[in-house]
Formats: sequence, structure tokens, C-alpha cells
Amino acid sequence: MLLLLAPESGASGIAAEFPFTIGRSPSAGMRLDSFGVWDLHASIHLRDGRFFVQPEGQALLMLNDERTDGAFLRMGDRLSIGAVRLTVALAPAARSRLGARETLNWLAIAAVALAQVLLLLALR
Repeated sequence: MLLLLAPESGASGIAAEFPFTIGRSPSAGMRLDSFGVWDLHASIHLRDGRFFVQPEGQALLMLNDERTDGAFLRMGDRLSIGAVRLTVALAPAARSRLGARETLNWLAIAAVALAQVLLLLALR
């Protein structure tokens, strides 16, 4: 997941489904109600396991203070969308619960160890 942070305003967005849209529209994945932001200003796509950002229509998109028609994103990149500056980061990975699986594994190991002990006692 990709995390977009706007330090000046405190806004943030998590891109978990792609394409992820950014803009003023209520349907945008990250809604920015600021000067110079179009209804659908930019979109982020997942290409070959990497995040790719591109402007929508004729919208102006700046990446690290340079205009871009599309580019792959890296950690720490700065996107300028209208008057909003966003910083790119990776969102913390969700931790999965492995308790039941781990318990079953330990029970299987204990059963194998017990079976070995019983075999050794039977061979005496």
C-alpha cells in the first residue's frame, strides 16, 4: 500500500486499490479541496509491481518540482497537485494473525516427538 501525506494540511490518503485517483471529486480515492486541484487531477496505477503516477487530462502534475506526464514513484518523492504538496511513503504492512496456524504446527511437532519416544520404548 502506498501512503500519501500532505504535511502542511495534515491530510493523508492510502492507496490500496488501483487505479487510485486524486482530485476534488467526491469519487476520488484521495479528495483534495484546494486551489488548483481538478476534479480528477491525477491517478496512480500499479505497473510491474511499481507505483506509476500520471496526470488526468491537461492537469499539471509536478514530481520533485519538475513537471511530469507520468513517472514511477519512489519513497520520499514529492507530488505537487494544485496548491497541495504530497509526500510518498509506504504504508505499514497489515499484520496477519497466525496464532491458529502456529498452534497447529507446534501440536504436529509435539505429536511427532511423542511418536518417536513411543517407538523407542517399543523397541526396548
